[in-house]
Amino acid sequence: DLLYRGQNAQAIEELEQSLRYLDPQRLNMGILVQELGAAYLAEDRHGEGAETLLGFSADLSPPDRLAAVEMAGRLYRKGGNFTRAKQLLLDVVKETEGAGQRDRAIWFLLDMAAQSSPVQLRESLEQFAPRWQDPGYFSDLLEPQISLLVARRDWTGLLALHAALKGYGPPDTMARLSFLVGRVISLGLADPVPDSLSPQALYLEARGAGAPTYYRFLAETALEDLGFPVLWTPGQELSGAFISSVDVQAPEILPSEVVSGYFDFGLHERGVELLRSHWRSVSPQLLLDAVLLLNDRGEYLHSIRLMNLYVWRKAEGVDRSDLELLYPRAYGEGIDEVAQSENIPPSVFFALVREESYFDPEIVSRAGAVGLTQLMSETAADSARWL
Repeated sequence: DLLYRGQNAQAIEELEQSLRYLDPQRLNMGILVQELGAAYLAEDRHGEGAETLLGFSADLSPPDRLAAVEMAGRLYRKGGNFTRAKQLLLDVVKETEGAGQRDRAIWFLLDMAAQSSPVQLRESLEQFAPRWQDPGYFSDLLEPQISLLVARRDWTGLLALHAALKGYGPPDTMARLSFLVGRVISLGLADPVPDSLSPQALYLEARGAGAPTYYRFLAETALEDLGFPVLWTPGQELSGAFISSVDVQAPEILPSEVVSGYFDFGLHERGVELLRSHWRSVSPQLLLDAVLLLNDRGEYLHSIRLMNLYVWRKAEGVDRSDLELLYPRAYGEGIDEVAQSENIPPSVFFALVREESYFDPEIVSRAGAVGLTQLMSETAADSARWL
């Protein structure tokens, strides 16, 4: 009752006085061990709590004894006594028959290794990864390590982490890790690189790992950039390094959240490139949604190009709203003012700008023409003098 009311210090005092009278054969000591251990943690009485739990653990049934040993190890870990904590948690890993308890003990062992050094973590992963039951249980521990290695530009460490987890890591984590290692190798950042690793093979690993998440689709796009848009499903056999003779085709489905992710982060060109490479298979509505977003943001060059594809896909033909997106009146105030002063029909001026620049003021032609109407500097200077 004291424990559940949060009066941990008083509960510990009562329990310590009562433990020697309790009959472990009649009580669920596993629950008591967990509750008592949590109270010691809450009160920061780590060493004292660990010794108390170990003191009466010998009289408990095997499962309850291991529960007490595990909690003692967690208390020592929290108190900074990693040596003692490691000894106890290793005993749990070796003796327990419960997969959940084994994974939990391994998690705490890996966490201590991560606090020591990246090398210590990788060595521990090589030791324990083959023994864990639920790889996803370790995602929250592994993901920050990947971010840390990238932030430190520790490309050798990233490759070593990939090697330690290969075949055992959480699928989504492996998708991210395989893609990043593929990028590192393709950019020539790591030296030396094992002969068995190639960007193509790593992108295929990422493409086949986990749910359809961000890094899977990055890997798919990277393969397309290499000229190999692969439709490949997890579990498919692949022999050796990826070669051009593999039967390839564009993926049939492109989730809208992948495209919107690029646009949300301002990567308009990348999102448009992805849509243009999949325009025959994506829904027309996805194309139109992208057009409306780009049009609102003033990215008329991209919106018009996608709108052309949308019109091709639209079964019922175009209407006025479609035409307004195909032929936007961007920079209307400036164009109307010039058209009126020079006695030019505004529609002609809009058509000129659309044809020359797609309303992109930053565009520069191969010949050096600049601006909305794509003027050559010498021609513009001559015209200005004549005017």
